[in-house]
Amino acid sequence: MLRSACDLDNVLQAARQVQWEPAPTAQADTDGRRSQGGHNDPTATAALDERRLRLRAAVQAVEGTLLRSAVAFASAREELQDALAVWQKP
Repeated sequence: MLRSACDLDNVLQAARQVQWEPAPTAQADTDGRRSQGGHNDPTATAALDERRLRLRAAVQAVEGTLLRSAVAFASAREELQDALAVWQKP
C-alpha cells in the first residue's frame, strides 16, 4: 500500500507541475510557412484545451480521493487506538 501511495504521489506531482501549461502540439511545417487565416489566441487555446482540462480534472479527482483517504485513515487509526487501549486495561 505504501508503494502505491508513493507511486501515486510521484504521478500527482508531475501532473501538478504541468496542469496549467498548454498540452504539447504538433510541430509546425518544416518549410516555415504559417497557416493562413484564423485568429491565434494562445491563452484561450491553452485554457480550453481538452487534454489540459482532462488532466486538471484528474488532478482534482486524485486530490479529493487523497483528502477523503486521509480522513478515513485518521478515523481508522483512532478507532484502532481506542480498541487497543480498552484491550490493554486490566
